[in-house]
Amino acid sequence: MLNAGKLNKLQRKIAFAFALALLAVSLFITVAPKLNLPFEVPGWDDIFSASGMTDSSEALSMPFSAHFIDVGQGDCELVICGEKSMLIDAGETGNSENILSYLKSAGVEKLDYIVVTHPHSDHIGSMAEIIGSMPVENVIMPRLSEENIPTTKVYENLLIALKDSGANIIAAECGDEYTLGDAAFTVLSPVKQYEDLNNMSVVLHFTYGGISYIFMGDAETEAEKDIIKSGLELSSDVIKIGHHGSDTSSSEKFLRQVKPRYAVVSCGAGNSYNHPNAKIVNRITSLGVSLFRTDIDGTVIIATDGKSCKTFKGV
Repeated sequence: MLNAGKLNKLQRKIAFAFALALLAVSLFITVAPKLNLPFEVPGWDDIFSASGMTDSSEALSMPFSAHFIDVGQGDCELVICGEKSMLIDAGETGNSENILSYLKSAGVEKLDYIVVTHPHSDHIGSMAEIIGSMPVENVIMPRLSEENIPTTKVYENLLIALKDSGANIIAAECGDEYTLGDAAFTVLSPVKQYEDLNNMSVVLHFTYGGISYIFMGDAETEAEKDIIKSGLELSSDVIKIGHHGSDTSSSEKFLRQVKPRYAVVSCGAGNSYNHPNAKIVNRITSLGVSLFRTDIDGTVIIATDGKSCKTFKGV
């Protein structure tokens, strides 16, 4: 039988050998792509996925995370703070299975808030199916004038789903304040009634600790000017760029007011609108902002502990 001293010495040798083996495996995985080997070597994404240690699982371990879900040419964001969650928009029709799968992978079984930024199909197309598939407590949406109320089937389906859900429907009012777990959020827009439905977008400003996020929906420069005039806090570490990076949004004056460090454009690969506009991309990057695009990067997650931000690749 080994005595305690010899046992500890053996354990240290085993631990040292394991560390060397792990280092060797790490080096091999890192340099393997440059070796032109005749067989495929699993990458770190494969290793993490097999063990359940994905980038997104690390993001979900942080107290606040914003998930910019890739839904093609449309918008869909999931905000999680502790046990509370909010879904902002739901992309075009045909995205419900993708979104529900993502919510499940994120551990979301009910939505404390749904935000319908405005009633265009690339933002509400799959929302009725989401609402019909899980409990929803509150829904924030713009109060539309009679002239602005859509007559589309997709909007009709949304209204039916909202009625059947029993959720509390809240008309977005500029300056209204709410909480999502330990995070606070403020409605920045719509400031007034606009003829253009894009400018009726619900714009939200989130704060968790010393970090802030702003979600622009499809708000354009007219709404941006009114948001600035409102005098509400705009500075944000993260901005979800308005209207998929269209040149009708993201004025330089507005971006300088927000002063973001990270920006996310939600758009589809090869979309017919040429979103994001090259001028807007240049404007964002020239201000020293790190830009992410769902058409290139897929789903993007930007999480925070209230002191700093970390970016992740979504599932």
